[in-house]
Amino acid sequence: MNIIYISSVCAQTRFDRLVLEGKIYSQFQNQKFHHLMLNGLRNVITGDISVVSYYPIHRASYKTNVFEEETEEGIKYIYPQYTNRPIIHHISKFIGTYRQIGKLYDKDSIIVCNIMNFDECRAALLFRKFHRVKVCAVTADVPGISSGAGKKKGKLWKRFLSYLAEPFYRSANSRYDGYMFLTEAMNTVVNTRSKPFIVVEGIADPRMSTIENTIANKYPNKIILYAGGLHREYGVQLLVDAFRKISDSSVELHIFGSGNYESTIIEAAKSDCRIKYYGTRGNNEVIADQIKAHILVNPRPSKEDFVKYSFPSKIIEFMASGTPLLTTLLPCIPSEYYPYIYSIENETVDGFYHVLQDLLGRPVEELHKKGNAAKTFILAQKNPVIQGEKLKVLLDSIQSAKQ
Repeated sequence: MNIIYISSVCAQTRFDRLVLEGKIYSQFQNQKFHHLMLNGLRNVITGDISVVSYYPIHRASYKTNVFEEETEEGIKYIYPQYTNRPIIHHISKFIGTYRQIGKLYDKDSIIVCNIMNFDECRAALLFRKFHRVKVCAVTADVPGISSGAGKKKGKLWKRFLSYLAEPFYRSANSRYDGYMFLTEAMNTVVNTRSKPFIVVEGIADPRMSTIENTIANKYPNKIILYAGGLHREYGVQLLVDAFRKISDSSVELHIFGSGNYESTIIEAAKSDCRIKYYGTRGNNEVIADQIKAHILVNPRPSKEDFVKYSFPSKIIEFMASGTPLLTTLLPCIPSEYYPYIYSIENETVDGFYHVLQDLLGRPVEELHKKGNAAKTFILAQKNPVIQGEKLKVLLDSIQSAKQ
């Protein structure tokens, strides 16, 4: 099996360099997820893995990207040339992707697409019409319903075009030969033709096994930490309001990220010196603070409809850090996680407040033991090799099926 992997992922050394140069300021979780999946596949298949990617540099950084190619850790990354201008970039990416698939394709090929890269996916689906090749969708998000953070606030004409395009997105999303989802519920709204699928809720970074989480390295004051989208819809307002009810002046709340609640958090940090807002930082910096913190919180509301169609990447990242996780019991969290997490059942300000007060009052040694147990579990059961093997089994079944 030779895999042609289509996504906006790029070689990790390139990604890190572009972040330092200020040319990438988002897509950290997208890069991490797909990079870990590629490393997992590399360990479980015997064929070649080639990535066709338009890495996520924001438009102000350049207007035209030149063709580039590199190999990292046995994986070949190809960055086709394209013009990064409104409307034209859609056509440019479509043509560039189709051409690269044609150059890479052979009888043993199978195409794996990140469903969110719509132009590139359309090129793959068109290529399939003329060649005996199967296309599998990696579905980390369901377009239009996964974010839960409301509609985009962009220009009116852009929102109108997006509205008109939605039926085409839905039609294209149902045309793959197989799917990898983060949650079971995704299958019900995307896989309308009942094609083979698997659920892989996320991937733990194996590098975390080499990073110790020790009590001696913790902050002297007890730290509660949240990192992710700063949207009211994600329960961040509940967390901030609950924290402000805590009277202990030595407890701090560290917040990383950006979103529609960001300005309110900035104001809250001005009025309460215990709230520390760090904005958007690199993943390594965020993880370093997670390790030094005492409690990591995922406050996303469990009753909202959109939570069925996404699995917060922070859950696995938090657990892999070795610091205990406090989370709402989202429907997407498998029951096998329950022994390794603290949960919030009363999703109100008072409910959050009482659980936080309870955990802050427990011995540091108890919290540390819970966090280390979660780390052991997540690194053993959700590492790239195990998750890559699941995808490989799906790809094998898709490829062996009759055309």
